[in-house]
Amino acid sequence: MLQLNRLLLLSMLTATTSEVSYEYFQASDECPCIDPWSDTGTGPCSDGEVFTEVPGGAGTYECVPCEDDQLYGLSGICVPKGYGGLECRPWDSDVENDFFTPGCTGEDREDYCQFNWCYVDTNNCHRSNTLSSEAGGFFNESVAYSYETCGNVDTYSTQNIMKVITDKTLRVSYPGDSSDGYTLATDEATGNRIGSTVDLMYEIFEEYNITAVLKEVSEKSKARYSSSYTQCVHEVALNETDICVGAFWTTSERLLLTPFTTATYQDTFYM
Repeated sequence: MLQLNRLLLLSMLTATTSEVSYEYFQASDECPCIDPWSDTGTGPCSDGEVFTEVPGGAGTYECVPCEDDQLYGLSGICVPKGYGGLECRPWDSDVENDFFTPGCTGEDREDYCQFNWCYVDTNNCHRSNTLSSEAGGFFNESVAYSYETCGNVDTYSTQNIMKVITDKTLRVSYPGDSSDGYTLATDEATGNRIGSTVDLMYEIFEEYNITAVLKEVSEKSKARYSSSYTQCVHEVALNETDICVGAFWTTSERLLLTPFTTATYQDTFYM
């Protein structure tokens, strides 16, 4: 007997917002902080200047001095001297921060603005880290940033995941209709796919202005697997499609092929 339940998970937390002195969270020896500014150079400008477009200058640029307490930034932005370098600090906690950190300006600031982090060498770091270049930062090659080496969880990167696909077009594939009849089904009149998982997808796509393009499951995946659900997962693994929409069981075979979202439904089996 199969019963499909929706779970409502309630977490009760007592939390206070406070700044923790960074001296208590020095970088892990497994992932030391580095000074990425020492070898950056200053591009077309002198030290302490930023290369910026002239307002109304029809595409012309000039070197503009930064403030005395700021350092030239590689992305054309003046940033505080030593920003992110050599030690764990809440580098984005300054209420006057208006240079580039998303979510850390104005009064409505994200939680991660108070978290300690520093720049690290991804090749010499055994803690979670994200390349600076992947997050729109200043540096290329091996320079990364890590909240984890400073005793925090990186919520900055996770909050920016959706920015990667906002205003983009994604290929969407579907497995066969689900046995429950409502998570994924086919409209008999139009042939369109319907159901709660489809509704959820379109709500997310609408919020982030994502365009969905239907991609049929290929014959090579159909020939390889008997299950239409595993066939669809295989399509993602081959980069034949970007997302499969449906209520999937995360079997060991499928987990080896591609990541899944967190669970939205639970199947309970009674023996």
